[in-house]
Amino acid sequence: MKRVIPAILCLLLISCADLYSAKLAYQNNDVESARTQWQTLADKGFPEAYAQLSKLYLEGKAEQDIDIEKAIFYYNLAHQSGYTKNFKQLAHFISIHDTPNDFKRTLITHLEHYVSQGNQDALLLQSQLKLEGIYYEKDTIQALDSVNKLVQKGHAEASYYLASIFRIGLHLEQDLEEAYRLNKKAFYSGYIKAGEQLVHDLEYGIGVEQNIKEAERILRRLASNNQASAKFKLASFLQRNSKVVSQEIIELYQSAQNEGYVLAKLRMADLYLHGESIQKSPDKAIKMYSELSLSGLGNASAKLGDLFRDGEYLSLDYEKANDYYELALEQGFENAQLRIANMYLQGLGVKRDIELAKSIYYRFASKGLASAAFNYASIIEQQDTNSKLSKEAYNWYFISANSGFVKGKIRLIKGVLYGAISAQSQEEAIATLQHLAEKHHPDAQMLLANVYRTNRWNKYNITESERYFLMALKQGRQQAIFKLYELYSDPNSELYDFHKAQSILKQLDLSGRVDESFKLARQLEGYIGKNSIPPELLFWYQQTANKGYVPARLRLADLMLEGIGIDRNIEIAIAEYSLLSSLGVGAATSRMAKLYERGKFFPKDSEKARILYQQAIEQGYLGAYLPWARLIYLEHKTSEDIDIAYQILMKQALQGKPEAQFYLASMYHELKEKLTNDWLEQALYWYQLSSFEGYQDAKYEYALLLEERAGEVVIESTQLINELAMIGHGRAQLLYSTRLFNGKGVSVNKTEGLMFSYLAAVNQTKGALDVLLKQTMLIEELEQVDVAIEQANSIKRPQIATLTINQLLGVKSHEQKN
Repeated sequence: MKRVIPAILCLLLISCADLYSAKLAYQNNDVESARTQWQTLADKGFPEAYAQLSKLYLEGKAEQDIDIEKAIFYYNLAHQSGYTKNFKQLAHFISIHDTPNDFKRTLITHLEHYVSQGNQDALLLQSQLKLEGIYYEKDTIQALDSVNKLVQKGHAEASYYLASIFRIGLHLEQDLEEAYRLNKKAFYSGYIKAGEQLVHDLEYGIGVEQNIKEAERILRRLASNNQASAKFKLASFLQRNSKVVSQEIIELYQSAQNEGYVLAKLRMADLYLHGESIQKSPDKAIKMYSELSLSGLGNASAKLGDLFRDGEYLSLDYEKANDYYELALEQGFENAQLRIANMYLQGLGVKRDIELAKSIYYRFASKGLASAAFNYASIIEQQDTNSKLSKEAYNWYFISANSGFVKGKIRLIKGVLYGAISAQSQEEAIATLQHLAEKHHPDAQMLLANVYRTNRWNKYNITESERYFLMALKQGRQQAIFKLYELYSDPNSELYDFHKAQSILKQLDLSGRVDESFKLARQLEGYIGKNSIPPELLFWYQQTANKGYVPARLRLADLMLEGIGIDRNIEIAIAEYSLLSSLGVGAATSRMAKLYERGKFFPKDSEKARILYQQAIEQGYLGAYLPWARLIYLEHKTSEDIDIAYQILMKQALQGKPEAQFYLASMYHELKEKLTNDWLEQALYWYQLSSFEGYQDAKYEYALLLEERAGEVVIESTQLINELAMIGHGRAQLLYSTRLFNGKGVSVNKTEGLMFSYLAAVNQTKGALDVLLKQTMLIEELEQVDVAIEQANSIKRPQIATLTINQLLGVKSHEQKN
């Protein structure tokens, strides 16, 4: 007898080890290995192995498809062996459509039997089914009452479940503080999963004051059991909240990886890819991703999809990206659907389908995923023509923000600042923004820097603006380069420093993600000048277009149409627009519309332009809304059309889009009393706001409207026009030039006047060439003309090409000789 007991104990210990090994294999997505080990244990009669096999067949992970018969077979074996723990599996059986009704009735009989015996886990499941109306008639009051009673009795999972209800705001009013309190109770009652939620809430300040140290303490407590998953989560937390990847973080990942935790291997691959505190080796990282993908890890397959999608370290290939996302989905990585949604949203490798993307985002948003809630709200907002943010969009932004998603918080703050949301004061919004910016969130730093850059919110502080732009740049936000360039290159700024301006542009890096690099490339063009493009940038566009990146193909067509940096070929450019338009690329359709609107290369046809803009919108190109509204406004079809245009322009203006603000101001300016009695104040307000956002035409119109209001040239308008002329605004240069010649609002200075008309001509400003010719005739001394050109070329602005117009000046020289 004494020999038998140790033998039984040894057998149990071996079996427990086998069970742990099978669970680890399942966690690592090695389903086949887990199934084999559980099958071996099931053959030995272990009840938990029966339950696990039932779960595999129910989820369709043991075979290609769900096998209800095998799932039922193993469930019955587990039940007959007295295994009563897997109530979630029982709920899964009841909720899926393919489960036979007679077996569902059997399951309910089992469940009610356990409830009658006082099994609290069974009572919780029954309450959940009643709350959702699954099999039982929906009874919210009774179900919540039962859950509350279980919470009062100290049932940990019931506390966690009730916390989730308060957190999401379903069945009960949302109460994040109560959700935190219940999660805390569940965790300290032994429900480990609640600890992970506590860490999340403490880390992001959800329902409780942010406390990184307390969150870390809980994670270290979870990791003290030496489990690989806990080590991984601790390392991930430390990495999120550290400026650098420490040796401790790397050691935790490596330890978890050595224990077979594949997500740790995935994270190590990430570190090798980017060279974070470890020698950079993209090849090694890609090899690791490939190994993990072949082993069935969906996360790794999704990573390979990302690399093909972004054209970073692997050649840009949208079809391969989509293939890997589909593979990741098949491998059980459900979040791959979000990447697929993004591909449909942008039409990358697939035909654009916004409604499909929207439905995917909604499904994940309903499950509480913050990023999905944000994306869903964004689509709702873009599709809604009302000027104010709709309640539905606001609610989803609010859910994303309250779940700790910083972009959601910033979108709400921006809505408050621009008047689209009135949920809090602007002072409160700016205070929240400052808190986020100091917590190293680059989007918050960029927005706050813009707040300090203007005086709209009475916060003007150019030094603080520079500080936050530099912080954002340090965080990798390259858009800050252009903002800093503007600060350093403005002659009227106290930060003016030409050498700094040139130096900051050299920091631009286009070797990252293709989509982000493309945006940077387009911004860089804006600072170089619209009539020239560096060969290096053109080569980058060509390489990227050859890889199939649609925006780069469009940009090359644009350059070919105008003959900028590349031989002009109108036919090929328009053919490319037509081809991309036929493939559902709304941006290409919008370009065709623009050609008809302006009568460029096609006979002018406003009606056809309007139809094409409408088609571009239907193709999902949200950027067509603004020109469509502008065209309606300019054409003045009917009062109904004007109202539509007004609503669209107002909506986009409230979102902070400077072009929309400009055209809204133009609408007030032109329609005057037909729109509102306070049209002048509204026009000035929106012109000024657009100019704060860097829209130079708005600053120009604002200056002219100031003069219109005063009935004469005023000091402020003269200063604004002078500022615009100095930074390369063609119309301002031309106007300032004529005033320097006629002494209107400024002292007569013909040499300087000629300099500005020359610059306007270089910028190809309409009418500038005629003005320049007339002015050269009026100047008696040829030397004055030479001085003017020398002065113009000494203004070292990247957007001003230092070209000569010797042929023009030759006219004057010839006149003098004769």
